[in-house]
Amino acid sequence: MGKGRINEADIDRLKDVIRLDEVVRPHTELKASGPGRFMARCPFHNEKTPSFSLDATKGVYHCFGCGVGGNAFTFLMELEGLNYVEAVERLAAQFGVTLHYERQSTRQAHAQSKRTRLRELLQEAATFYHQQLLGPDGESARRYLSKRHIQDAAIDHWNLGWAPDQWDGLSTYLMGKGASIDDLESAGLSTRGRHGPIDRFRARVMYPIADRGGTDVVAFGGRIVPEAQRVTVMQDGPGPKYINSPKNEVYDKSRVLFGLAQARRAIVKANNVYVVEGYMDVIGLAQIGIENVVATCGTALTGEHFAMLERLDTAITLCLDPDDAGMQAAERARELAAQTGVSDLGIVKLPEGLDPADLANERGLEGTTNALALRVSAVAFQIQYLLDHAQLDTPEQRRAAYQSTFPLLGKLESWDLRYQYIFDYVAPVVGIPGQRIEDELNVTYPLHRQQRRTARTTAPPPVGASIPNTGYGEADHPTQDKARHAQLHLERMAIQTALQNPSWITVSAEHFTTELSKQVIQAVQQSISFDELIERMPNDEARDRVRALVTAESFVTDSEQAAQLQTSLERALVRRQWQDVLNAIEFAQGQERTDLMLKAQALNQKWRSMSG
Repeated sequence: MGKGRINEADIDRLKDVIRLDEVVRPHTELKASGPGRFMARCPFHNEKTPSFSLDATKGVYHCFGCGVGGNAFTFLMELEGLNYVEAVERLAAQFGVTLHYERQSTRQAHAQSKRTRLRELLQEAATFYHQQLLGPDGESARRYLSKRHIQDAAIDHWNLGWAPDQWDGLSTYLMGKGASIDDLESAGLSTRGRHGPIDRFRARVMYPIADRGGTDVVAFGGRIVPEAQRVTVMQDGPGPKYINSPKNEVYDKSRVLFGLAQARRAIVKANNVYVVEGYMDVIGLAQIGIENVVATCGTALTGEHFAMLERLDTAITLCLDPDDAGMQAAERARELAAQTGVSDLGIVKLPEGLDPADLANERGLEGTTNALALRVSAVAFQIQYLLDHAQLDTPEQRRAAYQSTFPLLGKLESWDLRYQYIFDYVAPVVGIPGQRIEDELNVTYPLHRQQRRTARTTAPPPVGASIPNTGYGEADHPTQDKARHAQLHLERMAIQTALQNPSWITVSAEHFTTELSKQVIQAVQQSISFDELIERMPNDEARDRVRALVTAESFVTDSEQAAQLQTSLERALVRRQWQDVLNAIEFAQGQERTDLMLKAQALNQKWRSMSG
């Protein structure tokens, strides 16, 4: 399946049409901060205050919080773990650029990215499964989906499939297209049998799982069709109801949410996301018009899942059963939410005996919407569960009931929250005055006053309030007096302005004192592309500094301000020249001293005549 090296002309054409904001938008909410400029919370680390800056015109990004920066290619490579070829192919598919591949040697073909091969195999598998579902062998699966009220449009939209009841149906098909047994096994599609590969998924309805961007299939979930007669049954029984792809080079279930790519727009619009347990729940809700829904892929929610959703700046609502498992899930969710900075976590208690897909089918859009609207906080859900299962017949039982909520309420380091939960949820149920319960709680679980007084002392300053501390230039002069600091501040403003609006700054390299400033201004004035300018920088640190200045909020906003900035640079140069002459006069004699004194006088007059 090797394709060879990508033609450089195609890559150049791709660079011309890429919109970096469209590449980044699926991973975090972008907010416009100027023409072609955006701010967002960084996809690479958890943060509350947006520090991720993006310039779509120049195609670069930089995070002032964690320091990452780059272009569309590096964004995909670092966030999704792609290599360069994979990133190019992903972007080419997104922006409609046809890639041509140069002929490669046998050795190069074997060296082609394994991850690319696996993604190709998984996509081929998804196509195979979908065709099987629509063909004669998929009749039992179609009956099952019809019984679950899944419409034909939804089958196509979600690319649902059917793994035939054969030992090696998929394996034989893919090997006929050149796949190796090693790759089939690595992709989680086959296992090794005594006589050859055995399909991992057999006689199952197949749910393709896409990566974060929604472009590539990276895994599958497979469900047994109830009551169907199966041929390919192992000796130890039919196996579990659901099986999922194993972790591999392109898939980690703790970092993927089913349906996220399809739901992203609806999540941002609704400012809420419902998290359910099953693939059918996502499809069933989306089918009736509730599209802001995702599901985990055969695993409990993880911190990475919460971080992915939190970057969308949305409320998170879990749909849980009112049972022990739901109680435990709520407790774990609260802990993860606190760790990842999620502030708005809620829970919907599902009606008894109904999962979200059944709820959608039985009650339709209006009834389901009303049920989902009964959202409470995770703490309230847990309190209700504990009290719903408590005995309240005797005074001793009522006391035991409210005390059962203490380990939960004792974790709340807020007088107000403790008060509200006790008076709104606990006291009305147990029939005991809330003040008495609160007093006992605060004795049992004292609220630490010092923790209440502790405030965040490391909040970052607002981006754009002044030229951000990009480190630009300071590395060359670790010790600075006030004049030196002012000069470097001036240079940063000038370089940023030249990078963002090249026609506004026309001074030469001699007006700058750091080598990096001189290199940048020379490159800008040669009217080269920004990509080439970045390549000319001497190291990664320099490239990061330049990206930081390009993406930071503009300090100089019009040509008049730029003209004043230029004048300040010119005055600073004359001032330095004058100081150099004064230093030389100290050691000069005779005519040389006279000439230098005249030169110093002329420079002083020139400096004074310049407005600034």
